[in-house]
Amino acid sequence: MSDDFDLATEAVEGFQDRHHAWRFIRRFAESWSRPLSKDDGFSEAEIDAAEKRLGLQLPVALREAYVLFGKRDDLCHWHNRLQRPDELEVFGEAGLLYHAENQGCWGRYIRLTDLHLADPPTRESCDCLRVEHQSGVPYAERLSAALVAMVLSEAFAGPREQAAYGELLTQDISEVDRLFTRMDLPVLGTDCTEAPRGEGRWYIGKDALLYLSVHREMCDDDDPWNRPRSKGSLRVRTRTPHARRRLMETLPSEWFNWWW
Repeated sequence: MSDDFDLATEAVEGFQDRHHAWRFIRRFAESWSRPLSKDDGFSEAEIDAAEKRLGLQLPVALREAYVLFGKRDDLCHWHNRLQRPDELEVFGEAGLLYHAENQGCWGRYIRLTDLHLADPPTRESCDCLRVEHQSGVPYAERLSAALVAMVLSEAFAGPREQAAYGELLTQDISEVDRLFTRMDLPVLGTDCTEAPRGEGRWYIGKDALLYLSVHREMCDDDDPWNRPRSKGSLRVRTRTPHARRRLMETLPSEWFNWWW
């Protein structure tokens, strides 16, 4: 375990370029899960086979990511899915689909005209009423940044004894600001007004990573999936089960148990 790992600082650095991105992912995996090994990635031959099948050359950043951690479910497959080399597909004008939501609500693409770039920008389409989002809008300036965000997001789908999901009322949101330190991380994604996605905020606590999504509107009282009058959702991931137990003792139980 990497005792000197500074999640807040190194996550910010991970968004700078692909070299910092891979360093962050290595160190995050070592500190919060298990170290990367040579068995955690695809072989060059497997990636070459995907290029031959598609009739195109993959960006350097995507190839490096596949080799480094492409087979690690905890980093890229637990909730949403980094497409494996043999799953890569081209979808018309959208481009090469490399990352897909688990129920098909959104997809992330690299335009074919950008495939020659080492670390190309990516786009996102989502299942909503706005036509421009269905065909794709800018998501991340660099693929490596998108993959850092992916790894952080997948952490929240981790072991139940290290994760939690809560729904907050308006007055609860300021309490999150008081209890935790906000991280200066970019929030990637589309501004899809028909979807509940709103302002996103990253936080860090003692051995804890949190993501708060502030909804544009309160949830309906009869919405079976959300706490009535909810104004935000809070995802929590801790480095150890003990850290989760310790953290949950300090937070209001109604944030996480509103259905009781």
